[in-house]
Order: sequence, then structure tokens, then C-alpha cells
Amino acid sequence: MAEQKNMMNKVFAAVAVAALAGAGVWMALGQSGGGGGAGPSKEPEQKDKDKPAAPKSVDLTINAKKFKMDLALDDETRFKGLSDKAEIPEGWGLIFVFPRVMTKLEFVMRDCPVPIDVVYLDGAGRVVAWHKMEPEPPRTEEEKVKTAPPGYPAWAATNDAYEKRLKKYSSKFSAQFALEFKGGTTDSLNLKAGQKLDLDVAALKKLAK
Repeated sequence: MAEQKNMMNKVFAAVAVAALAGAGVWMALGQSGGGGGAGPSKEPEQKDKDKPAAPKSVDLTINAKKFKMDLALDDETRFKGLSDKAEIPEGWGLIFVFPRVMTKLEFVMRDCPVPIDVVYLDGAGRVVAWHKMEPEPPRTEEEKVKTAPPGYPAWAATNDAYEKRLKKYSSKFSAQFALEFKGGTTDSLNLKAGQKLDLDVAALKKLAK
């Protein structure tokens, strides 16, 4: 139980929470560089009331390529990510927005049946890393058994053996955003490390929970 509790603490520490993915058509397990035991990043109720109404999506253009990006703004949505999504449309993606800059994000392909590309951004919206993530072998019968320690929500239940075998895709540096696209999308984006994307990062940060 102690080991499982530690695993869940790591999950929540990232997804400030958080991944990628994670990883999410899959999910993203986001994990801060320091590990540790932060709980769900819920702000005081009054502050949540003061937050602006969150849009469901935003438009994003990367080197002339246009995308409609849905938003993953809270613990549960960031944890689920794109898990179980069998098809990802062209020109669509998912933006994970974390409430604070994380020392490091690590996404995994949790229950993701199709390839996903992930791009990590720092707090200013600059590209720090990107990866082509491949589907993992399906869960074994034993790995399908998921549990959550007392005090954690049911949606955050995991299987320790399954989580340990998943490949981690790291931001390498501090990051606050992650973008997920259909596998192969980054091949045509001509991304460069340090490139600043055209996102209203200040507005997005205000929406994150």
C-alpha cells in the first residue's frame, strides 16, 4: 500500500496533478522532477469562482499549419488525456495546461492504441522538447485491476505493475504546457527548440485548475 500511495503521489505531483500523455488519446502521466506527495491542485473555492469561463478549444497555428486544440485544464482531464481514443483527426489536438511550471513533465502512453506526438512548452510558450510516442502492449489481465488509495478519486486508480513498465517521454526541462497531436504530425511542423508558439499563455494559465 505504501508503494502504491507513493505512485499516486507522483501522479498528482505532476498533474499539479498531471501526462502525454502524460500521455492522453491516451494519457499523459505528468510527473514533477522532485517527486514527492502533492495532492490534487484544487484552489480555494472562491478563487475557482473568480476564474473566467473556460473555452472548450482554441485555435493554434504552427508554421502555417492550423489546428483546433481542445483544452485539458483540470486534474481529471489531464490524467485521462487521450486514453482509449482509437482515432485522432488531422488538424486537431489537445493542450494540457498546468497551474504552475513543473520541474519536468513525463507523459506515458497509458491505454493509448494509436501513435501520438507530444510537444512540451515552457511557461512562456516556447518549445522545449517533442517526442513521437508509440502504443504500448495491452494490459495483461493482472494489469487491468486498478485501485486508488483512500482519499484519492476513483478516476485516478492505477495498476502499479502497468505504470512501471510504461515508457516515459520527458520534457527534459521545466514545462507548463503539453500539446498532443496525431502520430506523425510533428514531421511536417519544422519545430525548433526555443521556438515560441502563438498561444495566449497568460489566459490559458488563468484557466488551469
